[in-house]
Amino acid sequence: MDNAADAQRTDLMTITRYALNEQSKHPEACGDFTILLNHIVLGCKFVCSAVSKAGLAKVIGLAGETNVQSSL
Repeated sequence: MDNAADAQRTDLMTITRYALNEQSKHPEACGDFTILLNHIVLGCKFVCSAVSKAGLAKVIGLAGETNVQSSL
């Protein structure tokens, strides 16, 4: 498949979709774990977005201290 075809795919298995599918297999499940997992996924997306924006805004290393790689 090419990139255009991949962009149109709607059958991709995301963590959220997987958790919901697995939860539906267990009628006794109340959804607490699925909610927790979805919150973790959302938190990871926020961190990823913030790190990406920090690199673009050149705000990485603003403390002026040497990091573990000995660069500023």
